[in-house]
Amino acid sequence: MNLLEYWNFELPPFEGNVDERFYYESEDHAEALHRLRFIVENKNMNMGLLTGEIGSGKTLLGHMIKKEIMNTTENYVAYFPTSAYLFVDILRGTISQLTNTPPQSLPMGKFDLMHRLEQFIQKNVLPNQRQIVIILDEAQGIEPNDLDAIKNLTNIGNQYFLAVTVIFIGEPRLRQTISSMPQIEQRVSIRYHLNYMNREDTFKYLVHRMTVASNHKRDNFIFTKEAVDVIFENSKGIPREINRACKLALEYGFSMQLKKITSKEMQSIFDDIRNEYRIAS
Repeated sequence: MNLLEYWNFELPPFEGNVDERFYYESEDHAEALHRLRFIVENKNMNMGLLTGEIGSGKTLLGHMIKKEIMNTTENYVAYFPTSAYLFVDILRGTISQLTNTPPQSLPMGKFDLMHRLEQFIQKNVLPNQRQIVIILDEAQGIEPNDLDAIKNLTNIGNQYFLAVTVIFIGEPRLRQTISSMPQIEQRVSIRYHLNYMNREDTFKYLVHRMTVASNHKRDNFIFTKEAVDVIFENSKGIPREINRACKLALEYGFSMQLKKITSKEMQSIFDDIRNEYRIAS
């Protein structure tokens, strides 16, 4: 019997990868996704900004809005899982995704790339009012000069709608960078900061992930109430930290043939994680 069979799971419930099946819609995540959808549907928003602390679930939301766009014929989408590139590289990557052309087959210079983008817009975007949405994750790594150049893409359009909308996703310092650049700050029509989960959402998050992992067949809860308290207090409601600790807890519980994970096991695991951090630093 392996770990999944022992705990009656069909899928690992606490992996750290981006898997939309495990998306838990807290009130905060629901509001963030609603605002991202509004940016896309409005077609005249210039720029949107989603920020959040490390591990808060920003990337999953970016993936979800990308998938929603790809499942419609309303818009084109160019998605960058990391954005610490020069503007010319982002421009080339955008055209590559829009035209299904290998980046190495595209021009190297900014002028030629802009010409190629404008041709695409004139032929495919403006006649059908299909907007291009560029989603830049980990955007806190973009240099100010490149942010300024990206802003200029939102100038492209006609009297009816904008051809390009840009969504920045990144850590809180991205807000500070953009706030220091009025020419960009004024273009950001909608912004949202994703907070960590509270105690209630932490519990519901655990239930949701285990329910999905068991193909909605789960009728018992592995963690005691006191264990959930320890999980929330030590993780601060950060999804990534919750996943890491709970994955270790399931492995430990399997090795010790436990039926429940109590506060004792969870506190020991969080203590071990903190010790690892101390050694690493």
